[in-house]
Amino acid sequence: MAAVDIEECGVRLHARRIGIIGAGAAGLAAARVFAEENATSNNDTPPFVITVLERNNAVGGVWRYTPNSVCHYNVPQPDSSALRQKFDERCPKTGGFPTPIYDELSTNLPTDVMQFPDVPFPASTDEFPSHTEVL
Repeated sequence: MAAVDIEECGVRLHARRIGIIGAGAAGLAAARVFAEENATSNNDTPPFVITVLERNNAVGGVWRYTPNSVCHYNVPQPDSSALRQKFDERCPKTGGFPTPIYDELSTNLPTDVMQFPDVPFPASTDEFPSHTEVL
């Protein structure tokens, strides 16, 4: 994957501290772009300080399967006092927050679209990989 020239995209970043919310596919791809910029920039530019924030205990975003989790989403509620309740959504088994992944889920995109250019799926992967193969 070629490094992205941030200035070539018409964006000039003066900030050097970068916060990325979420360690799913998009968050990891964004972090990678800034890391590659650090690796290819000249010494005239200070490096980016990259921080990726993830609420779960592992990377993967919505592709992180949380079996046997129960969601207690508190909106909408007819009684506004219910909104003040504190629910702990973490799955006791994994420590992660529930995701929309279910046991038999496969992607709706083929592997050549889902993969990063330099991190291909193994050749034995189905054309539409399951959630276990995505991670």
